[in-house]
Amino acid sequence: MSAFGEMGERYMYTTYIVASIREARSNLAELINRVAYRGERVPLQRRGKTVAVLVPAEDAELLERLEDEADLRDAREALADYERTGEAITLDELATDLGIDLQAYRHELQRPPDSRGRETA
Repeated sequence: MSAFGEMGERYMYTTYIVASIREARSNLAELINRVAYRGERVPLQRRGKTVAVLVPAEDAELLERLEDEADLRDAREALADYERTGEAITLDELATDLGIDLQAYRHELQRPPDSRGRETA
């Protein structure tokens, strides 16, 4: 059986190995090799719950492209809605609709870069 489809795309025959965080620390080089060279995806678990997944770079790049395409599609739809209706909302209205505390975010941006996201004593 060929590993390539009609369009020349490589199909990943994925083997799932589930590793605990402790196992991953002890076997990181081996896990990275399995991911990088065999195309495996490795779910990492903490207390039996998957908290992250090691994936091949190709998979991560594909996910980024798909997210970018979805964002572009959403932006085009929003622009078309605006051009059709002439209605727009402000950034503050959007933040409120999304439950984002824009004032806290603006305050955070005013802090020096080396102290952002850290609690001060």
